[in-house]
Amino acid sequence: MKTQKNEAPYNIRIEKAKNYLRYQINAATVQYNLPGAVMDLILESLLREEDNQRIALVTEQYDVVEEELSKAREENERCQELVKNLNKSQEPDTEKRSEEQSTTP
Repeated sequence: MKTQKNEAPYNIRIEKAKNYLRYQINAATVQYNLPGAVMDLILESLLREEDNQRIALVTEQYDVVEEELSKAREENERCQELVKNLNKSQEPDTEKRSEEQSTTP
């Protein structure tokens, strides 16, 4: 296994991958005795399938994020309600103290 130090630059790896795919496409064309036009259709359908899978994945991820955001909003609302209730519960104590302090000589 190559380490990152010995790894080829990104653009060279891309070119190697493209050449590998070209070779495999040509090999499949010969192996299955298919015309180039049919291989074009196969490649286009594969690309569409990949696009649809990416869209489905992004949609799924979006749904997960949306659900997490919804839970976070609910938790935030609960916390705000608790803080509000806590502040309200402390208000009478403050009023009583100020009344007691004002009546004390």
